[in-house]
Amino acid sequence: MWLNNQTATLHLLQLAFEIIFVSSVLLLPRKRTGARLASVTVLSALSYALEQGCLRLITNPHWRAIAAPVCWIQLLSASDIVLIERASSVDFLPQTGNPTGFPAGNRVAVFGAPLLLWNLRRVGTRWAAKNTPPVPQQKLVNFVCQQAATALVAYLVLDILVSAPAPDAALVDQQKETLWNMQALSLEDVIFRVIGTFSFWVSIALLLLVMSNFVALLSVIFGCCGPEECPPLFGPLTSATSIRQFWGATWHQCLRTGLTGHANLVATSIFGVPRGTTLSVYVRLFLVFFLSGLIHHRSDIAVGIEPSNAGSFLFFSLQALGIMVEDGFQAFVDRISSGNRIWIRLPKRSTSVLGGLWLFVFLVWTTPTWLYPRQRLDVDPAMLLPVSVIQTVLDKS
Repeated sequence: MWLNNQTATLHLLQLAFEIIFVSSVLLLPRKRTGARLASVTVLSALSYALEQGCLRLITNPHWRAIAAPVCWIQLLSASDIVLIERASSVDFLPQTGNPTGFPAGNRVAVFGAPLLLWNLRRVGTRWAAKNTPPVPQQKLVNFVCQQAATALVAYLVLDILVSAPAPDAALVDQQKETLWNMQALSLEDVIFRVIGTFSFWVSIALLLLVMSNFVALLSVIFGCCGPEECPPLFGPLTSATSIRQFWGATWHQCLRTGLTGHANLVATSIFGVPRGTTLSVYVRLFLVFFLSGLIHHRSDIAVGIEPSNAGSFLFFSLQALGIMVEDGFQAFVDRISSGNRIWIRLPKRSTSVLGGLWLFVFLVWTTPTWLYPRQRLDVDPAMLLPVSVIQTVLDKS
């Protein structure tokens, strides 16, 4: 596995990352752009070294696919805090409007900065990610029991899903992930495409839920944060009435702050696109999904997919295109319906159902570009989990 004599190097790289990050936040003035940019450059090099170290040390391909993007997500968060939001020691002082919400003092700030690094949704700060679900008020014991129970149920369901037999190789052939030659697909191909897409997204959601709840439990138990700082990972499923709503409200918002911050920086400072224009909106939209595609592409490579066959970058690029089509259609409908007395407006529930159906069809159309290359790998899905309850039961029966 990955406990060997090279593990110390990985720990030292992570320690160096955190020291440079904390030093940049607490010691560099906000206006020292050059120094902060140099710091982010060093953090980028450390992130690459961390990723390569993980790829060498971790033998389980599923775990490599998780560790690799985490290295870049950490960099995304650090760069956002250091270079874009320009957090500094002032943000940790006891003053009105303290954006971090952390206690005062330099000693506390040294511990508070790493907590802010992994507070990906920036909960409790002025940088909080939009559409983060509200935190239900509950006692510590209730929080721990609920998080543990949810994680356990999610783990067991995920165990069932990954223990299912592998699909026929013919169903996930490269030609079957087509976007344009849909008429070449058989009925069996279409049915598998629908079931595979549904299972894939349920599996990802369950995996993220297990990891998120586990981290939340440890953070609360060890006093790193309180239950009020651990909102639900996902928004309500009823919000998924369009592609934009799915990614912006229902799906987790852990990458939102980092992605939008860097997209805004590139669009404004590098491309020079004026803010507040339609062009700016869609340039930033495509940049957000471009960056997300790059992060998930590293996961594809880590799991063992050849770069030429990796499909996550294409998948996430298509999401931006789908949102743009949605917006165009909505603008067309609004223009036609305004001032047209014979235009029939559907009830809100009907439009929500139609929107959800459109979202599902779009995901069924695009998901195979990301899913099928993974399913063509000779990797046992059950290796994802450290302990398989289902396999243990089957072995004893």
